[in-house]
Amino acid sequence: MSLIHQKLYQSEDIKTVNMASYIPEFMSNLKDSYDVSPSDSFFCLAIEPVEMGVNQALPMALILNEAVTNSIKYAFP
Repeated sequence: MSLIHQKLYQSEDIKTVNMASYIPEFMSNLKDSYDVSPSDSFFCLAIEPVEMGVNQALPMALILNEAVTNSIKYAFP
């Protein structure tokens, strides 16, 4: 969630988050926190340039966090 706030403060429009720049950084942080090595798995990201308001970006971040965390923890040996 702090990354969302950081992206808000860095954006020209403090009301929206550029998801095309947020999601790759978010995924990288998750991989680092779970110590996923590049030889174990990789993430292929195809993200359209989309601006989301805080009311959409925060729930999206929670959903992504849950989905990716579960994938990292349970989909790979």
